[in-house]
Amino acid sequence: MGRGDHEVTLDAAQKVFVDGFLWSHGALAAAYINLGRDAEARAAVAAMLETPPGYTPEEVDQSLRDYVSSERLRALLMDALHRAGMKRDNLTN
Repeated sequence: MGRGDHEVTLDAAQKVFVDGFLWSHGALAAAYINLGRDAEARAAVAAMLETPPGYTPEEVDQSLRDYVSSERLRALLMDALHRAGMKRDNLTN
């Protein structure tokens, strides 16, 4: 994906953002990190993990495994989240 693709992804994520929804924050984090907006990506990861009831990196990983059938998409999202500051401890990916 090129920079323009990530900008389109960020725009879409911002338009459908629902505060308190785990993957709203996750989508923002992935888009921000791919655009080089590291501070915003890290803030989005922190917000994602604090989404009630609070998530661990392992639970985020499991959520992806439960709801995203594409292994490639799961890998891309997890890679982006890791680069945005989500810990890798105890993850299967």
